[in-house]
Amino acid sequence: MSTKETKPAAGERKPKPAATLTGAEELFENWCEKVQQRESLADATKNVNKVMWRAYAEWLVDQGIAGWPAATAETINKFLNGAAPGKNSRRNTLKDNVMSNFTRQRYWRILRGVYHHASGQGWIEDNPCIGMDDAVPHILGRDLQPQVLPPGLLALLQDQHLLRAVHAPNPERPGDWTALRDRAAMALLTECGLTTAELIALRGKDLAVGETALILAMQNTRSAQRSLGGDRRDPLATLTPEDNPAGARHPGAPVRLDVPSSSDTVSRSFELSDGCASLVLPWVALREQLLLRHAASCKNLRDLKAYLAKHGLGEALLPSRQGMSTATPMPKMVPATVYHLVKRTFAGIFKTPQGATLNKRKEGVKVAQGASIVRNSLIQQWAQTLGAAAAIERAGFERADSLRVAASLLAPVVAPDEPGGASTGAKVRQGRPRAAELAKK
Repeated sequence: MSTKETKPAAGERKPKPAATLTGAEELFENWCEKVQQRESLADATKNVNKVMWRAYAEWLVDQGIAGWPAATAETINKFLNGAAPGKNSRRNTLKDNVMSNFTRQRYWRILRGVYHHASGQGWIEDNPCIGMDDAVPHILGRDLQPQVLPPGLLALLQDQHLLRAVHAPNPERPGDWTALRDRAAMALLTECGLTTAELIALRGKDLAVGETALILAMQNTRSAQRSLGGDRRDPLATLTPEDNPAGARHPGAPVRLDVPSSSDTVSRSFELSDGCASLVLPWVALREQLLLRHAASCKNLRDLKAYLAKHGLGEALLPSRQGMSTATPMPKMVPATVYHLVKRTFAGIFKTPQGATLNKRKEGVKVAQGASIVRNSLIQQWAQTLGAAAAIERAGFERADSLRVAASLLAPVVAPDEPGGASTGAKVRQGRPRAAELAKK
């Protein structure tokens, strides 16, 4: 008895027999091997691309489409013009119903590459990406305007005095430590251009003075009752008890932030400016006091020094209030916390006299308020004041042809003598020099 052949649903193409096809995961790996033969493909880039390809494959299943071979040009166009996959598990964005132009471009590059490869191998009869280049929006200079801050706003976000005013301790909540944590977080974001993931992943040991962890260096400073740098005047001496409740003292030597590598960036180091350090050090000292309180509540704690070393150095530098326990006294924040922190900072800045004046000059232009906008603005400033190689190095990009790097160089020039264009921020040292080398080619 013969069996009727099932017709493909509307918008689908009849796939070839399964025996002649490669699975989605296998296809991706095969494509990566092909790319690797032509150019260097960083592991971090490959991992991100793999996550995005998998998200696309899962989206096809959700749409009732029989896998990647059955996709048509209409299918891919629908995907690229919809929301980025995975929105249900993340906070809502300013444009939650459509993916950003940068995300769309990255998906397009992956889909185009994989489908071209599959077609060349004979695993599909028709390449759905052929002829679609004109249908996919390209990144233009005007696309960057909502992605960077208006001139002058970055300088206000970097102002230590404004950050103290915006994130002032609440007198009605004595003992609340989040104001100092938020100041430190914003100082690191606005000076080092960290991604949200990098900020969350920072641990106590990622701050250092020379070869010594900052926490230990500050302990040594207190014990010696003098700065490690000798007679250098302590820039924290003028802070009020409200701004420096734990009595932090500057170690007298440059404070360094070591940013570990992530799925999107390579490791690099920043030498913090005095202004940034004056916001970070009081928090580090207060954080140690919080650890001591947790240690005091531990039953049968035999080694206080080991407890402080384990949790003080190995856990989150900027912890969340949620989930704190004696076992995990410094739990990591979640991305939504960082987003709302930056949003509150914007709101507070616009309430200051300087911010109110700038807000009027914006003429109703809506400014996106996530950490990525701060990062983009710093990359733009670095590119225009220090050059492309330095911007790539500071941003932690491994490849000089990154979409975001190219986009930052397309943005309008911010002259050094314009508001927001004077400060180049911390000194930087990258873990791997590949990005700077590529930029010179």
